[in-house]
Amino acid sequence: MKINLNETKTAAILTRSATNQEALATQETACRELAEKNSYAVTNVYKMIGLGWVRSGRNKRNLAPELNKLLDDTKAHKFDIIIVTSLDRFSGDSRVLLPMIYSLKVRANIDVLSADGTLDTRQIDWKLTLSMLGVLAEHEHTMISQRVKKSWERRKAATMVNK
Repeated sequence: MKINLNETKTAAILTRSATNQEALATQETACRELAEKNSYAVTNVYKMIGLGWVRSGRNKRNLAPELNKLLDDTKAHKFDIIIVTSLDRFSGDSRVLLPMIYSLKVRANIDVLSADGTLDTRQIDWKLTLSMLGVLAEHEHTMISQRVKKSWERRKAATMVNK
């Protein structure tokens, strides 16, 4: 198999925002700038509004349609690299994130590059970096969850006192 070193690599951009269309545009701009800096041709843009997954059935999570489309397109090798502004654009849940990134790199031979510089699977230490980021992301998720739970408990207690 011949490798053409002059061949332009192709990139897909993944953006996600809970509610804001404007945030998607900001993310896409940052990703396009990174693609241009690395001489990648952007061929696909995937825009998700809402969570990276949706619930279906009893406590079962399925990936959002746009994320499923991106993963299907990786199987067809429609691009060489996925660019995101940060890894939480895939998922804030490391139980979803870690296997997804690993599978993209190892099984599909698709690199993942984050515009914030936290991950670049083109580098030799990407597994170490991904593992550390996953642990930190899970810790952050737990801390946020606890703060939200305490806030709801305070609101509930205040409501009961005011009755």
